[in-house]
This record gives sequence, structure tokens and C-alpha cells, in this order.
Amino acid sequence: MNKKLIAGNWKMNLLPEAALKLISEIQPSSKCDVLVAPIYPVIPIISQSVEGKGIYLAAQNCHEMDKGAFTGEVPAIMLKAIGCSHVIIGHSERRSFYNETDTVILKKVDAALRNNLIPIICVGETLDQRDRGEAREVLDIQLIQLLGEIGAKYKEKEIIIAYEPVWAIGTGRIPTPDQIKDAHSHIRKICNDTIGEENNRTRILYGGSLNPSNADMILAIDDVDGGLIGGASLDAEKFNKIIEIAASLS
Repeated sequence: MNKKLIAGNWKMNLLPEAALKLISEIQPSSKCDVLVAPIYPVIPIISQSVEGKGIYLAAQNCHEMDKGAFTGEVPAIMLKAIGCSHVIIGHSERRSFYNETDTVILKKVDAALRNNLIPIICVGETLDQRDRGEAREVLDIQLIQLLGEIGAKYKEKEIIIAYEPVWAIGTGRIPTPDQIKDAHSHIRKICNDTIGEENNRTRILYGGSLNPSNADMILAIDDVDGGLIGGASLDAEKFNKIIEIAASLS
């Protein structure tokens, strides 16, 4: 059984002083893995602060190329050099605000893996897709080709998948336990079918308004291997409570 992973996506928040204060207040546990994903400019100072503390460091995005004339972009190779071990790829905000396609996301996952970063690959349906009964079909489109190609090329490397029901992110609306279980079990089936059940060590996180009041219910669901936390990760007390709950279930 994998340790649960509690990952905090700080998004476009926290100036350096506030970021350092927050990281100093996070209390990791030996019973679950903990990760934070700061905004690019504070990654170097957070990298120094988490060293030896048992907290993994992720970036919120990377470019698909390792270098070149791509003003404003940051390559995976540089993220690795400044202390990141993970990178979030394909977050729903990147898909919707910056029109990232499944093809672009595949290239970014490839860039992460070839530079020895663990990608946290975000997938999930919109409210319209959910209402039309297309949630499983959306997951198939987002994952089958990607995992098939990546699995063949990087058989021994770790990947993480984060299921984000887009309609639940930042809205306070939470899918039912059955909806979460169905989505995660379907993702697990895709992983088994593409990577191979005997080789599948992929952790599947839930992301979508996860907080201390619902973490015990969500994290206990089959095939929920942790959480990708947005707003609650900016509050040390709330984030520590989620870590505590995850540790108790590991």
C-alpha cells in the first residue's frame, strides 16, 4: 500500500516572507508524504527551507522544451536544478485559462520524466460534461493515450494522477462519495490497462475543495491515495489537520 500524499498547490499566492512563515508551520508526518507547490519566484527559498524536513517540493507547471526562445516559460530541467522533485501538469486552470490541450500536456509530462521530475497529472470533467454523463469518457480521452505512450517510454518512473472534478474546485461543491469512488476506480482501471496491474504503483489524488471537514470521508474512499489541496493549503492549521487525517489512514 502506498503512503498517502498530501500536496498543497499554493497557486499565485504568498510573497516570500509569508511563504517562509507557512512552510515553517507545516508539520509533516512519517506516515504520509507531504508536498508543497509554490509560485516560481519563491521556489529557491522554499527549497532551502524544506531541506531535511521531509517535505517534497513541486512547481505548478513546466514548459515542454528544455531550452529555447520561449519568453516567460520555465523548463523542467531548471526546476530540477533548483530543488523540485515534482511538477503539477495539466491543472484545470491551465487547461481552461491557457488552452492547454492533451497533446501539450503529454509533451510536458515527457519533459518532466526525462528530467527526473515526478509529474502530477491533473484530469477531470467540467460540470457540463458531468451533467451529460461524460465523466468517464473525459478521463479516457485525457489518460489512455498519455499513459500508453508514457508507460512504454518510462516504464520504471513514477507518475501521480490528480482527479479534479473541475466544477468542485474552489466552489465548495463536493462530489458524492460514490462519484469520487467511481472516478478513482475508473482511473485505476485505465492505469492497470495501460501500465499493467503488476507494475502500477500510481497514486491517485483527489483535488476539489478538499478541507479538514471532509478529508476523513474523502481520504478513506477506495483508490484515493491522497489529496491535491488548494485554498486549505494556504492555512497551516487546516493543512496540518489534513496531514494528520491522512496519516491516520495510512
